[in-house]
Amino acid sequence: MQFDFEHYLKAGHGRAYLMAEKEPERYREAILNACRKDYTFDMVAEGSRAFLTADLIDLFEDPAPFIDAAKESFNSSDVDDVKNEIKYLSDLLIEFGQWKTVLRKYFSLWKKIKNTPYSHLAERSSHLLANVEYLAIKLVRDRSWKIADNIVKDMGSWYLSLEEDAARRFAWFYYVLEDQFGEDETRTHLLKMAETSPEFKAFCDKDLRYEEEMPEKSQAKKSSSSSDVTEKIKARNEPEETDGLQMLIENYKPSDEETLLAKLESIEIKEENEKYWHHIGCVILEHDETLPVSILMWVYDTTLCSFCRQSVVEKLIESDALPDSVRNECMWDANLELRELVTDHSSTLTILT
Repeated sequence: MQFDFEHYLKAGHGRAYLMAEKEPERYREAILNACRKDYTFDMVAEGSRAFLTADLIDLFEDPAPFIDAAKESFNSSDVDDVKNEIKYLSDLLIEFGQWKTVLRKYFSLWKKIKNTPYSHLAERSSHLLANVEYLAIKLVRDRSWKIADNIVKDMGSWYLSLEEDAARRFAWFYYVLEDQFGEDETRTHLLKMAETSPEFKAFCDKDLRYEEEMPEKSQAKKSSSSSDVTEKIKARNEPEETDGLQMLIENYKPSDEETLLAKLESIEIKEENEKYWHHIGCVILEHDETLPVSILMWVYDTTLCSFCRQSVVEKLIESDALPDSVRNECMWDANLELRELVTDHSSTLTILT
């Protein structure tokens, strides 16, 4: 199946890059829109769309209009408490070295957090703390203890300012420090600083004390097998009715290929009916035996979820059926693990030949 550029762009699909590479000016407005708004389907499972957007921007001689569009959205207070916007936009801006812009947003978020009641910050609908932590992680990557210490002080200072006892909020940041500086050095450094700094002590009391309860030390797609994550996506998107299509897939026979493909191609792919097409895609990916390439390619071509796309490519590689065209598209996919997957596979083929 073939879709328009906007579909592939929103899907984070590498086909968007190959289309724009031939005639970038034709897609300028669509790429500008992608600089203003996050299209990530599920950031936990997929990662950020920013890397594909950055590659598309690089097709133009002057990146300034695209960077300005991203900065305009990023600097707006409208994105401060939105789930993924700040994460995506900061990823994109950092790709173009806009560290000062990210740092200013980090400070503005802390100002807002300190003026927001903890009862609101603790609500599941609030993303302020998660957003400031994400920026903190970006700012500390590949940098010195000086920057990390300032961030830890900010976090500890906030804990101290609270009248009520707060749950730990920055354990993810603590893991990143371990990843950056090593587990032993991180623990030793923080505890030493805590001897004289109440801010460090407050941070350690919350986010270092419960080390054994640390969250998964990677994104879901890295900490779980593909089948585990696919099962979670399937369960989350269980529709009330699949019109018998799920039964047809689960009881598939070779003679069903034409009928099944026709039914799949009749499905309208849009965000509003995600529970239907996303669930059907997961049913295909979980089939006990690998289904025909045509059925797997329907998922690859249509899905807005790059994790499901990655699962298709894994199955195609396992069955030695990965088309060169798909390999080329995956080299530009927004999903960096998918890029790595096809790169490693290509290297293996080169060695074998």
